[in-house]
Amino acid sequence: MWRIISSSLTLRSCVSLAMLVALAAASAAAQGPNPLSVRAVRFYRADGRQTTVKAFVEVPAQLAEPIGPGRTDSVRYQVSLKVVDSAGVTLHSETWGKSLLNEPGASGVDIVEFLVAPGSYRLEATVLNEAGQQKARATVPVEGFTSVPAASDLLLSPLIRQVGNATDTVPRAGEFHRGDALISAAATLHLTPLRPQAYYLLEVYNPGELDQTGTMQVSVLNEAHKVMTRTQPAPVRIGPGGGLLKSQVDLEGLPEGRYTMTVAVDLGGTVVERSADFTMAPLAATVARNAELTSVALTTDEGFFAAMSEADLDSAAAPLSYVAKSSERGLLRGFDKLSPAAKRRFLVEFWRKRDPDPATQRNEAREQFYGAIDFANRAFTAGGRAAQTGWKTDRGRVYIKNGAPDDMLKRPSSNTLPYEVWRYTHGRSRYFLFADRSGGVGDYNLLATNDLNEPTQPGWREILKEDAVQDIGRYLGVDFYRDAASPLGN
Repeated sequence: MWRIISSSLTLRSCVSLAMLVALAAASAAAQGPNPLSVRAVRFYRADGRQTTVKAFVEVPAQLAEPIGPGRTDSVRYQVSLKVVDSAGVTLHSETWGKSLLNEPGASGVDIVEFLVAPGSYRLEATVLNEAGQQKARATVPVEGFTSVPAASDLLLSPLIRQVGNATDTVPRAGEFHRGDALISAAATLHLTPLRPQAYYLLEVYNPGELDQTGTMQVSVLNEAHKVMTRTQPAPVRIGPGGGLLKSQVDLEGLPEGRYTMTVAVDLGGTVVERSADFTMAPLAATVARNAELTSVALTTDEGFFAAMSEADLDSAAAPLSYVAKSSERGLLRGFDKLSPAAKRRFLVEFWRKRDPDPATQRNEAREQFYGAIDFANRAFTAGGRAAQTGWKTDRGRVYIKNGAPDDMLKRPSSNTLPYEVWRYTHGRSRYFLFADRSGGVGDYNLLATNDLNEPTQPGWREILKEDAVQDIGRYLGVDFYRDAASPLGN
């Protein structure tokens, strides 16, 4: 029996489980080369007296290749996996390809499950290039249990979570079920000073018909076999058939290095021990990589909106009416009824369609738009009783849609009303005339323009009076009283 039970997990940086796992992958990169990593964890299957093997194949992004010419945001890898018996006979082989984002410390993790009878086997994993040539290879021996074992192999994970309720039973990408636990896959557990929690899982088998009671104790040893930390014995009870033991150890303060975790279960004087290796990253490299990952995450559309609260998402969506197409405005009107996850998906998709260069992680259109929002809020916020946030004002709207004017006429203290004229000379020539009719609190209204997408107020010349109209005409090179055909001559 053979099946790949999870799709590739892209180890990304965002405020979630993905961030924790990405930091773990980054810690491996900080300690040296990140080669192809493979681990097999064995569980006993009593009904068929067989061994269930969970194999984790972790492929770092540097072993993958770009997707298509000019693409730098994603990479793709291809893995060939074989199970070979002691006589050298290939019992099964499988090849698959996956893609992942090309980000710092990124890896793809595939979970493979298969059954073997008692005996000796070899698990071979090979990363191939597009031509089918070998780029990296790893081999792991596997022994099928010949009888009921005392326990499974020890499994270490960056996160093990309890199935919370009936709706929280589906594994996320990179997770798999074991009992009532959802386990995040890792070929090797890489801890960091920012994420020092090690999760572990062990199945203990009880062939008898009565409960067995005893204790469980966890030890961490360094490469010199010195005990660095040891937990107090905790009581355990194993029912007929067996039981699942799982918990976590906080290893904050553990120095950089390679370690072995040993879980010892004492049941009536019979001690069962199982061990697995893990690493702890150096603090300085972890902090530097964390900053790099965070920067990359906020650069992408997904990371930019993932870091926002629901209130922030609503604020990010509000000004989109300035640039939304007619087909999108109906969706915007119902934005407040969406869940936070749906709001994020809407915003990511909205800006994905406007990305001028999808081959890069940055979206310059989104950055320019929200940069303009920020500037408008600082420069054009109006005071007084009818105070308005800068992006909601007429000047803010024109700035967000058109950018900064190429030149400007400002008359903050004219004989009539303070006014400004913005002129755009690049592309299609455009003019915008604003006047402060608020009594000096900075609320400049748009009075006249030659932009057909913006309104011109009837009788604007009477509002400003002749001296101001002549002043504006000289600046724009238009006589608004003689040139009736002028875009502003109404």
